[in-house]
Amino acid sequence: MQCLACGKRIRRIDNAHLAHCCGLTLQEYSIRYKVPLDVLVPQSMLGCEPPPSSYPVWQAPQGEAAIILSALRAVGSLKKTDLFYIIDGEIRRLDQLLWLAQKLSRCGFVYRQTYGFHAHQHRVVAGNALKALRPPGDLPELSLNTLSSDDFLLWLATVVACHSDFYHGYLFLRLAEKGLESQLAQRLETEFAVRLKSLSPLDHATSYSRAQSPQDAQTLLKLLKTRLMEIPVAKQRFYDPQPQASVAREQGFDCAHFITDHPGQCVNLHGGHYRMIVKIQDRIDPYTGFVLDYGYLSQALKKLVINRLDHQCLNQVSAKLAWRSSTELINEFAWHQLLDYFPNMREIQTYETEKSYCVFRGPSLEEREQGPATSAGEHFLNKKLGQNPMRAFLDQSPQRKQAQAEERARVDSRARALCEDA
Repeated sequence: MQCLACGKRIRRIDNAHLAHCCGLTLQEYSIRYKVPLDVLVPQSMLGCEPPPSSYPVWQAPQGEAAIILSALRAVGSLKKTDLFYIIDGEIRRLDQLLWLAQKLSRCGFVYRQTYGFHAHQHRVVAGNALKALRPPGDLPELSLNTLSSDDFLLWLATVVACHSDFYHGYLFLRLAEKGLESQLAQRLETEFAVRLKSLSPLDHATSYSRAQSPQDAQTLLKLLKTRLMEIPVAKQRFYDPQPQASVAREQGFDCAHFITDHPGQCVNLHGGHYRMIVKIQDRIDPYTGFVLDYGYLSQALKKLVINRLDHQCLNQVSAKLAWRSSTELINEFAWHQLLDYFPNMREIQTYETEKSYCVFRGPSLEEREQGPATSAGEHFLNKKLGQNPMRAFLDQSPQRKQAQAEERARVDSRARALCEDA
């Protein structure tokens, strides 16, 4: 077999050869030269794992290692089995995984690339992870409130580098441990004047939050820049310019509705099938290769919007739709349900029929935070509605008519008195 990296003919290309030849792993070589792992990995290596006895003895983490492990556990990246602690990593973030290996090697963590045939994928796949023998018991918990400022920022830099999203200048954080979100938000605001906004998690995270504004995100990234620049991949994700792209997700739903006071047939209660398309525009994340994952967009669209509209009478879903559940107001309703999670949303397009559709571009998250925009659907929610003096004419009861007659008589009497005095 000829190595495509160095040109030498060798019996088999493996990690030992590649380490001296080009520094790539077998999986990276497979990707660079478009050679399937099925060709490169012999049958004897599939499912092969080194025995536990080959791992170093576990050493209790101290200093930086303790802070980093605490951060990995906080975001759910530190997994455990009966025998091992495991930190999984994707091939694009291999250098970041090796950075973690360097920081955690004294504890006993070792890098492993394993191979196996996955029947549902119909191919050989590689796995990248750090593994360490797990001691009895568990790691001691760290309170964010007891960390020094330097240790706290190292903890936060690890969280941001390993498990965060960056959309349209807003930084999003997922935490898997209870109680940490409030500690994090309080310390960031009191010590560094950085505000976080709590959101309902859409996945298995215990808590989900984002920077209150792009300015809060930029302040936070400036605080963490020295530390993040040392962590592979983080520099590209948060500081380097990236190309942009637009992605869209379409979801259908069935519902009933009526249009109040409409001169046509739509005044009657009727059903229909809608197709909603949400479009997102942002930078391509150099780590994922996505603007965002279609699966995540689909999950959010379904949970925040579609589940509230599907097989419902739209006029009873929201007060903003009760008057006229038009496609325009449906889009506006969906926009505000999604905006907190997708500040990079560009437009929502909804088809009511094959030939009739509405395109809506609402306010940005920053514009909405500065003050609510006027909306046709909010007329009946205005607290001043009903306070106009002319509303008195709505009461046609005998008592009201008598009171109106008496009021007119008093006005006429005052007018005559003024004329006589003149």
